[in-house]
Amino acid sequence: MTSYPNYLHETIENLWRNPFAIHEVDPALKKDPYLWISFIRDLPIGLSGLREVPKQILKNQIFFLETKKTILSHSDFIFSNLPEVFKNDKDIVLDNINKKAKKDENYVMAFFEEEIPEKFKQDYDVILLMMSKITKNTPVLTSFLKEANNPLLRNPNFILDCLKVNERFINFFIHRIEASFKSDKKFMLDAIEINHKAIEYASAELKEDRDFLIKAIQKNPQLKYERYFPRDIKTDPEVENYGDKITIIKVPSLPLYLNFQAEINKEEIIQFKETILEVAKRIKASKLPNFSKALAGELYVGDKPFFKKNYMVNVSSGASASYDLLDRCIYFYTDHDQSLGDAIRDLSHEFGHRYHHTVVKNGMNNERVRDLYKEVRFSCKLPQIGDPLSDLREDWWNVKRGSESEYYLSKIEKVQGWKEDKFIYINDEGLEKTFSQQQINDLISCPSQYGSKSHEEWFAEMCNLINFNKVKPNQKTLVDRLIQILEEETI
Repeated sequence: MTSYPNYLHETIENLWRNPFAIHEVDPALKKDPYLWISFIRDLPIGLSGLREVPKQILKNQIFFLETKKTILSHSDFIFSNLPEVFKNDKDIVLDNINKKAKKDENYVMAFFEEEIPEKFKQDYDVILLMMSKITKNTPVLTSFLKEANNPLLRNPNFILDCLKVNERFINFFIHRIEASFKSDKKFMLDAIEINHKAIEYASAELKEDRDFLIKAIQKNPQLKYERYFPRDIKTDPEVENYGDKITIIKVPSLPLYLNFQAEINKEEIIQFKETILEVAKRIKASKLPNFSKALAGELYVGDKPFFKKNYMVNVSSGASASYDLLDRCIYFYTDHDQSLGDAIRDLSHEFGHRYHHTVVKNGMNNERVRDLYKEVRFSCKLPQIGDPLSDLREDWWNVKRGSESEYYLSKIEKVQGWKEDKFIYINDEGLEKTFSQQQINDLISCPSQYGSKSHEEWFAEMCNLINFNKVKPNQKTLVDRLIQILEEETI
């Protein structure tokens, strides 16, 4: 038991055995703050005993300070049960936010909206701690501040501190701050130093100010990797030594720019440029209408760790390239081991995505392309005994490399009930490959196995099928229909 004044020994011992005996304590002793300090601190009744404390004791500074220590030492307590004098203490409010945040940020928001005294809803430290403890509720808190016309949103230091403690705050930056801040060069540079995304919300005048843009990169070199950032600023000698160097090359006679990671040497750049020129040659000669319009924009070349660090790209382990729908750019991964021919096909595939997204009317939501995919996927002519598996273009990788002997359909097993029939293919070595009817449907309608993944991948692989002259006789009608649609549906 914690020590307390000797004259309270007998009383405390009695209260330890029966805390309700507090009502029988000598009225004169009840005026002693140390009795109540010990009653709350040392006895099993704990903080729930606060409801028994007389009003005059609650006003006592010694009692307040000692009991405040007890409250702060508790791992958990019910804030709403505290007397007003403790509810209005900033340290206790901050402590309660921290403790609730360890459980669930929803508790923090509920505490802020329902329990916290109004005066703390405009307190710099309280709101900043709130901002640091929430993620998914960031829009709820920022909306509350805006609707309440909270003066903190007119405080530039508060805005900058919020950016430091909560990454998601940047998403609501433009809607929550004073318009004048967006034209304030010093404020915007300070914000950019914390989070490079802040430049998106700078005023139009600042975005055209070359000196400001140079200083922005010097404050935060991450801007060199932003797709929308002016290309001539990224390569300006004044920022050359800030962040990783990026080499940018324009493809001759095309509005297409190649962005290379610093570690890529001159020979590799020349080789990749030749690869792109070969891809462009095939696309320009394509039977697909207006495909050459997809040869524009930005193409980024580097290894996967570089993209994850600087572009926050989610890269699958087996991917050699990818297309970014949001920024309409292509990423090519140099650490994916592949031949020159594979690189050409993979890049052509990604340009197929860009073609679908930017040249086809209504992009990847074009209904006629979607309808064609659905039609061929679910209304296929099934293969007959003796047909080669290559007619279905079963395996894109094997088709490209031609590394396996041909498989022929040798048996169709009829399966009763809800299960699908089985199609069994065998090659000259006696090796078998078995497919369900749904898999066969996918292989018939899709130019490759990967193309059966979605209508977007089907379209990109169809582009490759056409561009590399790999159309099989049984696919010619389908290809003709797709070309006819695109003649009417491209921009």
